[in-house]
Amino acid sequence: MPNTPVDGMSMQGLVAELESGAPGIAAHPPRDDLRPAALYRQILRRLRKELRGAAIADTIDPAVPVKVDQLALSVAAIVRREAIAATEMGGTFLLTKPFGPRVPMPDPNWEDQPTICAVDKDIRTHRHPGLSSTMHATAFLVSETVVATAKHCIDQESLPRLRFVFDFGMITATHAHCLFRRSDVYEAKCVRLGNDDWALVELDRPVADRVPLALAGPGAVQVGRSVSTIGHPLGLPAKYSYESEITRKGARTFDANLRIYGGSSGGPVFDENLERVIGIVSAHVPDKSSHALQRVGERSVLLPAEPLFEGSATCVMLDEVSEFLRKWRPECELEEDPPG
Repeated sequence: MPNTPVDGMSMQGLVAELESGAPGIAAHPPRDDLRPAALYRQILRRLRKELRGAAIADTIDPAVPVKVDQLALSVAAIVRREAIAATEMGGTFLLTKPFGPRVPMPDPNWEDQPTICAVDKDIRTHRHPGLSSTMHATAFLVSETVVATAKHCIDQESLPRLRFVFDFGMITATHAHCLFRRSDVYEAKCVRLGNDDWALVELDRPVADRVPLALAGPGAVQVGRSVSTIGHPLGLPAKYSYESEITRKGARTFDANLRIYGGSSGGPVFDENLERVIGIVSAHVPDKSSHALQRVGERSVLLPAEPLFEGSATCVMLDEVSEFLRKWRPECELEEDPPG
């Protein structure tokens, strides 16, 4: 986008840049006498801030370290069983539909990527337009039989309907991996729910050919520390959110300006060296100013259906998780002492 100061732009320039950066966002401008320029300037400032802020990319993107693609092998998408179908050859595949255009578009490269969905119970073909979203969350391997995720994404009642699918990611810039061996799809055996927003799920069998992620010990969370995460935002193939840092540290949670969306919850938060997990993505906390009016006077303004990314991700520290795992799964790789 141009570097022209927003306050010095004409109404025509504001509309032109908004349309180029988020198609359709200014497709129906309100009347001039309703002072839309101030509103557009506010939107444009947020849009520019988003593009300057935390980055997000496919795990196979050349700009992303090779190690990220390796770590992604231990990250799973949590989906409902209705989103998985069997092939005639004995395999399984995810039911998906194109992500399609959005306003605002989180990333123009996502429009043609598949997003997980499912068929309504009275529909028998995945090609039918009655597809509905069934993306649940993200999880990551902490032992050969246990994954960690966010507690708000899982409970005892929903457990039998959930499936944990590894390897859902882009394999080229234009093609995603949606066909799986049945051995790459797991069911839940039981769940342990934490006091904070974390859960540990025991899978129905050991996970083969994948390395559990190492968990950091006490003292790993420090304000200003660089962090990143891998997850399945909006039901998409694995995404890597990076160029972020911790902005607040609480007693048991911390905030980081990670770029996340629905579906990112439960993902691992890595340290700057991608060596250890220091937290679990819990929730997106938008800036209070990120919700613009949908109507100005008598004329509707076409604004984002969901807020532009602005704010932070609240993440859960691992102290309680690690303490529980030491007793329940002593084989987990846990860091004992604060990092030097």
